[in-house]
Amino acid sequence: DRIALADLDGDGDLDAVTANQDANSLSVFDNTGAGLAAGIAIVAGTSPDRLASADFDLNGSADLAVTNRDSNNTFIYLTTGTVILPCNSADLAAPFGVLNVEDIETFVQLFVAGDLGGDLTGDGNLNVDDVDAFIAAFLSGCP
Repeated sequence: DRIALADLDGDGDLDAVTANQDANSLSVFDNTGAGLAAGIAIVAGTSPDRLASADFDLNGSADLAVTNRDSNNTFIYLTTGTVILPCNSADLAAPFGVLNVEDIETFVQLFVAGDLGGDLTGDGNLNVDDVDAFIAAFLSGCP
């Protein structure tokens, strides 16, 4: 399924996640109890296809797995029950919810390898616009 419902932030409400194949991203919608907040886009592999939620690390909080059809891999996003997934498109590596050198290294690795996981603009091309988008997202920080 390209939509998953799970309590990713441990507040008792089901949050929603959608796979965006054309944009190589996921959108995470936090359920505030009064409705869904605006989606947060996070980078996935190439053509994210199927989503599943379970407590993969057995810490009592829901985690998320996504299969990426065209990059032929699976990403697993582990949550703590308080911080849900990456905070913005530059938050590419654990620990999520904080921007650090691991995020920079991951972006550079994706970009150099030609992996569309580094296509932060979603246009299907890796170019200077993606570098600009990464820098802008990184500098904006996590909420």
